[in-house]
Amino acid sequence: MSDLEKFLHYDKILLPHLIKIAVAHYQFETIHPFLDGNGRKGIDITSQKAIDSFQRIIRIKEYSQNILTAMVKRQKKALRLLEYLFSRPVGDIKSVAEFLEADFSTAKRLADELVKNNLLTEVTGYKRNRLFIFEEYLRLFK
Repeated sequence: MSDLEKFLHYDKILLPHLIKIAVAHYQFETIHPFLDGNGRKGIDITSQKAIDSFQRIIRIKEYSQNILTAMVKRQKKALRLLEYLFSRPVGDIKSVAEFLEADFSTAKRLADELVKNNLLTEVTGYKRNRLFIFEEYLRLFK
């Protein structure tokens, strides 16, 4: 049981958070010493970990929305793009333009603004055919 507790609280394990929750749930169900009640307790622990993950996502969303609200010029499109990034955290300018139903240059300026505000990260280093990731969000799943 102490090994499971160490596993749950050790932050240096390179597992996606949701996988870590699943492994912990399985281990708890396997080692729990009671014949009655281990299912309920395992569900309780798993649910709490899932709620923690959800709260982290909400904090990222609120933080990002606050930054985007300060972008007076393209605030409406930026907020729409933020919603899109939670479902597709990796993309390029073309996919942003298609989603926003905007021209390529508008999508490029918006993506550049999000990079400037540290909400997106450009990962290719190219001037053309760039790829962007919503890194803070993806970090939750690593």
